[in-house]
Amino acid sequence: MPLPKIFTPDLSQCTAYSLDETGERFFTGGVAGGYGILVKPNVSREFVLGLLNSRLLEWFMQQISTPMRGGWFSFESRFIRHLPIRLIEPKNKREARLEKEIVERVEAIQAAHRACVKLPEILHLKIAHAQNRTPCNLAHYLQKDFAAVLIESRIIE
Repeated sequence: MPLPKIFTPDLSQCTAYSLDETGERFFTGGVAGGYGILVKPNVSREFVLGLLNSRLLEWFMQQISTPMRGGWFSFESRFIRHLPIRLIEPKNKREARLEKEIVERVEAIQAAHRACVKLPEILHLKIAHAQNRTPCNLAHYLQKDFAAVLIESRIIE
């Protein structure tokens, strides 16, 4: 499905919907895979994603889904299609404001996640930079940093 979509794993202990903004991610169906949800062009994917990941729809899904061993639930399309998602009325200012707030929060969460994903790469670069700056061995550090804190002590008197 090379289209922008919302992903969900087939089995999960909690809601775990995510957004494929470019349509470049692929998945397999069945227990080892998941499902892709296509959102109508005139509906915000971020809005639907925010609703799907809400505690209320998670609770509802657990009521209608097949419970598995160990607290896992099925997130198959036959259950997802029964989730009570009501799209907003664009002319209703209150609903439009709520949709905007949900979309902003989803976008903030996605930005934080993207930053988190980049963190290992950033740390690796920082460590490599720090290692290249000061080529010192352990003896050098012991002499320089720890010599002042060592005091003479007698173990056996």
